[in-house]
Amino acid sequence: MLKYEISPVRRCCHLTIPQFRVDDLEQPWVYTAPFDLIHSRLCGGNAIKNWPKYLSDAFSNLKPGGWCEGQEFYMDIFSDDNTLPINSKVKEWHDLSVHGASLVGCPTRVDSTTLKKYFEEAGFVNVTVKDYKWPISPWPADKRLKESGAFAMVSMLDELMGLSMAVFTRILGWSMEQLQVFLVEVTKEWKSKGVHAYWPM
Repeated sequence: MLKYEISPVRRCCHLTIPQFRVDDLEQPWVYTAPFDLIHSRLCGGNAIKNWPKYLSDAFSNLKPGGWCEGQEFYMDIFSDDNTLPINSKVKEWHDLSVHGASLVGCPTRVDSTTLKKYFEEAGFVNVTVKDYKWPISPWPADKRLKESGAFAMVSMLDELMGLSMAVFTRILGWSMEQLQVFLVEVTKEWKSKGVHAYWPM
């Protein structure tokens, strides 16, 4: 995972010019000054493998009164109205992706209760959790959620092969032909207007 440090490098007309630093957050944190805010988004498993260590490092590198924020979604899908098929290919894709990632030390399912516990164990106080339901497709009637679901679906389906290739072929041992056939089924279900599924976020 890359992390970015924003620090003042020079002043011009009383304005601070920020500097962006690319770094690896899993390596020891060595910075010249503590931060006001440390923020992460959608990092579970793909970037942050060890949440307790990351949050401990974040706590140690914050100014007194500073804030740390994490925005994650649980890598599984749910439906409140039982429209998710019993043999759902989309759910199967999620489960297999999570299983494959876990085999190489990348836990991709982090729920809000566990994340809250990690924050508190790292020393943070006044930890607040806000749970949302992120539609995986444009099925909601609510305009804002429909748009969010549309963006989610387009983004995921555009990258579905890229997201699947390493896990399914290198880790799980699937052939390219098996993967291609499976993703056709996943895509067909994902586009179904009758499936009202969402990610917990």
